[in-house]
Amino acid sequence: MAGYLKLKGVGATYSQSTPALVGATWYYDWGLNPPVYPGIEAIPMIWGGSTAGKPVGGNSPWIMWFNEPNGASQSNLTPIAAAELWNKNIGAYPGKLHVAPSATQTSWLKEFLPLVDRKPDALSIHPYLFGAADWGLFDAQVAGWTSLAMLYDIGQIWVTEFGLVTEDYDAMQSFMQYAILALQSFELVTRYAWFQQSYRGSEPWAFQNCYNMSLEDYYTGKLTELGKIYRGNAACDLNRDGEIDILDLVQFAQSFGQEVTW
Repeated sequence: MAGYLKLKGVGATYSQSTPALVGATWYYDWGLNPPVYPGIEAIPMIWGGSTAGKPVGGNSPWIMWFNEPNGASQSNLTPIAAAELWNKNIGAYPGKLHVAPSATQTSWLKEFLPLVDRKPDALSIHPYLFGAADWGLFDAQVAGWTSLAMLYDIGQIWVTEFGLVTEDYDAMQSFMQYAILALQSFELVTRYAWFQQSYRGSEPWAFQNCYNMSLEDYYTGKLTELGKIYRGNAACDLNRDGEIDILDLVQFAQSFGQEVTW
């Protein structure tokens, strides 16, 4: 199974440092006008229906659309409503490339895609695991989105949020290493971004403090243990022949006590 180079990014709502601290080459902040840092691609997002058609900032040729529209606490749009907004407002951004709404279910996107006049240039996915889940479920989620992208001839998949929601911090670190390595085997995955660079854990939109997956400590500005792993990104080095052996990937997960099914 071939390994493919990916662009490492991050989601960042606030931080004492730039995304470069965690080794990111691109980032987004879920907003229309992400601050621009030297040497970092800042990608705007049309978070919900009320911001569709409004001017965007950043320094990227890309625009991301609608954050988790299938979630009541997020942009909360039906596929029909989202498609109407997409069709009505996409012309406001001539020359831009467009990332599909980052729904957390393929079923939502399967309803959305046939309704749009201009298909997305990339799909966005949020493959999370919760608790002591089988790590193979992460691969299964990515594989499901890959099949959908191929069905609609969409050439890129962006993993714009991912993580393991657990109180076991050691497991979070091990999962990060596993997931980054696993992503190398998916040809259509061109970018990935951990959730997220820095947050307190008490925000109404965030996972609780005991599940905090920050790469940078909110209060000190220093890298967390997760941040050190993400910056080093040692797990995504390819073998000498440019291949990733799927058996090696399974054995890596099993070394942390994970049962992986395929």
